[in-house]
Amino acid sequence: MIFLQLRRINSANKLFLCFSVVLLISCNERNRVLADFMDKQIEFPDDICFISNCTDTVDVDLTSYPYKIVLYIDSVGCTSCKMQLKQYAEYINILPHEVIFLIFVHPRRVQDVYYTIKRDSFPYPLCIDRTDEFNRLNHFPSDDRFRCFLLDENNRVVLIGNPVQNPKIKDLYIRTICERLNIDYKAEKQSNPRIHLGNISKNETKTVQFEIKNSEKEVLKIDSVYTSCECTTAKISKTEILKNESAILTVTYKPDGIGDFYREIFVKIHDEEKTKIYEIEGKVTN
Repeated sequence: MIFLQLRRINSANKLFLCFSVVLLISCNERNRVLADFMDKQIEFPDDICFISNCTDTVDVDLTSYPYKIVLYIDSVGCTSCKMQLKQYAEYINILPHEVIFLIFVHPRRVQDVYYTIKRDSFPYPLCIDRTDEFNRLNHFPSDDRFRCFLLDENNRVVLIGNPVQNPKIKDLYIRTICERLNIDYKAEKQSNPRIHLGNISKNETKTVQFEIKNSEKEVLKIDSVYTSCECTTAKISKTEILKNESAILTVTYKPDGIGDFYREIFVKIHDEEKTKIYEIEGKVTN
């Protein structure tokens, strides 16, 4: 997974920045991203219509937030897979109040967006950009990894990267915002169970298993299991686990593209506010 921290830099820092970035991405990609989006001011369409719960039109005053996180989703591939609204909702819930998260979707079929909003009960502002005006104004990169941005009060790019797809970016966004707003920051501990699938073929399907053990409660009840993408499915062997017993969480990943991947599986435990997260990662090759 890739992230870039973008800021105004002086000459003394340029060499360090370029050296750091080259370790992460190819020179051509690095140069294009830096040239196009270093401190770039993102433009918004004059008439933006945000909706909530599919039917309600929401007035959003973009000038009232010192920081914005903006996500652009195009019409290529599976719309609901890219939207990942449950995961974005969980992330939005932990953001400081001074930040607004805005999602712009240019779908192949508008019905897919409505279906996903209803399915995931997503309550936050979302713009269905039927004419793709937001992208035409800004010419976003073709790589989905570079289509999410942290913007400052002047709508200039501070960070690039998707916080839902990468836990390091997730933490970096919040840490940067808190530092700039002088808010106490506590890093989220990255202790989620994770399995690395290694290199797999694009035509290969991979299945792995996690053990969920109940070592504290008399009965651990599992309300639901869901994943961050439709290319990943998960099922659990039982929804009630007696004390000192275990259940098996079986996860199957079917590649939906070439390159590195990171997926999350969410297990909602009864009477617990925080959802348990299990992770898989790897690389899809030809």
